[in-house]
Amino acid sequence: MSINSKYWDEYYKEFNKLNLPDKYFLSEISKLKAGSALDIGSGLGAESCELSKRGWVVTSVDFSGYALKLLKGTIKKNNYNIKIVKKDFILFIPDKLYNLVYLGFIHVKPKDQKIILSNAISCLDKNGIFLYNGYTYDGIENDEDSEFKSLFPSLTEVLYNILQTDLKIIYAEQKLKKSYFEHDEPGSYYMSVVIKGTI
Repeated sequence: MSINSKYWDEYYKEFNKLNLPDKYFLSEISKLKAGSALDIGSGLGAESCELSKRGWVVTSVDFSGYALKLLKGTIKKNNYNIKIVKKDFILFIPDKLYNLVYLGFIHVKPKDQKIILSNAISCLDKNGIFLYNGYTYDGIENDEDSEFKSLFPSLTEVLYNILQTDLKIIYAEQKLKKSYFEHDEPGSYYMSVVIKGTI
């Protein structure tokens, strides 16, 4: 299965409603003073828009041209302070460091997971905050094949890659949560992986 920009363009043509920001994300940014933020894999920009509402200067990176087209319309309509970058994050080279780096719900092959985590953490300014938010099939029985499941790393796998960087882990957690995703069946659950760290 190829999770590339074409895949995500088609995905966002079907699921094109701007969701509410993730609850974990909201709870964390409510503790922070506004500054500069990098939203990696921003998609339609729910988290980017929320940050801008709260006074953050935001850079949103994604490789889905369709998602960013919709985000651009949202930015214009609401006058948000968000810079859009259309780029595969493996190839993204920032021109600055950020007070907050958010990596949310990224689905890439195992060989690229280490690269993206390392790149993301390298964008963090000293004393900045790194937030990782994702889900995994670890501990959940289902019919998905192993190749697809590998796109959703477990807490152990993510920590293994993070511990090879300079990030200091503040906390890390993996637990079952009720799904709020538009494309999931009502009442379904997913295994959440959340990590917070700093340089």
